[in-house]
Amino acid sequence: MNRSLLVTVIVCVFICGAVSTGLADEIVLKNGDKLTGKVVSMEKGKLVFNTSYAGDITIDWATVKSMKTDAPTALLLSNGTLIKGSVAPAEGDKVVVDTASSLGTPPLDLAEVTAVNPKYLPQEVKLSGRANVAVAARSGNTNTSTYNLNGEVQARTNKSRYTLGGEFNREEDEGRRTVNNGLVYAKYDHFLSKKLYFYANTVFEKDKMADLNLRSSLGVGLGYQVWESHKTNLSLEAGLSYVNEDYDAGDDNNYAAFRWALNYDRYIWNDFLQFFHFHEGMIGLESTSDITIRSRTGLRMPLKNGFTATAQYNWDWDNTPAPGNDSVDEAFIVGLGYQF
Repeated sequence: MNRSLLVTVIVCVFICGAVSTGLADEIVLKNGDKLTGKVVSMEKGKLVFNTSYAGDITIDWATVKSMKTDAPTALLLSNGTLIKGSVAPAEGDKVVVDTASSLGTPPLDLAEVTAVNPKYLPQEVKLSGRANVAVAARSGNTNTSTYNLNGEVQARTNKSRYTLGGEFNREEDEGRRTVNNGLVYAKYDHFLSKKLYFYANTVFEKDKMADLNLRSSLGVGLGYQVWESHKTNLSLEAGLSYVNEDYDAGDDNNYAAFRWALNYDRYIWNDFLQFFHFHEGMIGLESTSDITIRSRTGLRMPLKNGFTATAQYNWDWDNTPAPGNDSVDEAFIVGLGYQF
């Protein structure tokens, strides 16, 4: 390598290093402290700021005097306006935002900013969902067919979450129906804070083989969103429900119940697999023998373009089934699906 080429390489490395060093966000606190790193987000008066020496740190927004960002940053103002652009300090403890407009914005007081890079924007709705199907048929010495359909759609806003889902199971053996059940459910969550929420839900379930014409429940309660991200989700719920059971031959029943639920999923092995587990139970307040439990556990493997392969184990328990029926229903399902 000749000398001129070596000098050129060194200069380029030096310039790149200087540029990368300069591409750092900066905040100045009211006590005069200055921090460099990366502005992550700010909600509920707490700024998350990432540093190379301490990782993510949380700072009270009220203690921030000024802010500078190199990358476009979204600022949500108290009047509901959303502004996006690089942020720079201005006179009088204010900031200006360099937007796509050539005019930019007038200086803003940081007290006007209610959120920075908010996860959910006002009135923004994020949709997610999944649908799975499993079909199996065998002919010859035995003639059996199995069908399973299940799916769920969820709409999420800053303060609300709407969920609608259902499942259908059917099986025939030599022309005789051996499984015929299904359920649909709907749920509304209203977030009182970032993690605590109020919920209202309803479930309609039927199982012809278990003599259950219809079991309906309507409930309200509180939930706590422990984690909510692409990687991991966990929510815990507790509340009260009213249950009505209509049997074809058995005695009908209705009662008030305490309800609990857990909903968990997590990607493992660098998003190679997603483990999931849902558990919901109800116990009667007048008679503790009225107990029902529904659980769904399994693994989803992302394939391509949103398609997935799923292996799922269903376990349902009714402590007081109709006469002549078992308390436990189990199913192991392998199928293909799509999620978005």
